[in-house]
Amino acid sequence: MLNMHKRYKQPRVSDPVHILVVEDNLLNQMVARSILESVGYTVAMVNDGRAAISALESRHFDLVLMDCSMPVMDGFSATRSIRANRSGSIDQNVPIVAFTAFALEGDKKKCLQAGMDDFVSKPVEPSKLIATIERWLGRCSGRNPSGQCVQAAQMQ
Repeated sequence: MLNMHKRYKQPRVSDPVHILVVEDNLLNQMVARSILESVGYTVAMVNDGRAAISALESRHFDLVLMDCSMPVMDGFSATRSIRANRSGSIDQNVPIVAFTAFALEGDKKKCLQAGMDDFVSKPVEPSKLIATIERWLGRCSGRNPSGQCVQAAQMQ
């Protein structure tokens, strides 16, 4: 099941991209790491919102995948803290993508109201996850017929 994403030919990143995954479930961590590393991203994992804030205070990340429901500090509170710059994070405007099992329209709205930039539901579809990340990193040059993000070098 973890290798399911390998059937998708995704664009490889040319510059190192550092993604912070904030997720308390070990299986979800493994799935996310497998997908993200398969396209060349550098991945750091933390288990809750408070740990995410600490990680953002100590180093730069290009994007954060944030679960919403976690112990210690949930993703909503962590995002609000990051956006309000109460956290001392390096980049309070880092793209934060909700990475959650909450999949109702009202849940998406709640994520956006908390300051998250986008929403990817679990169980995750690898191509949608990568396309969402690429869009926020500004790396999409276009889309192939199946809607996946592609870089200019891959467009024919």
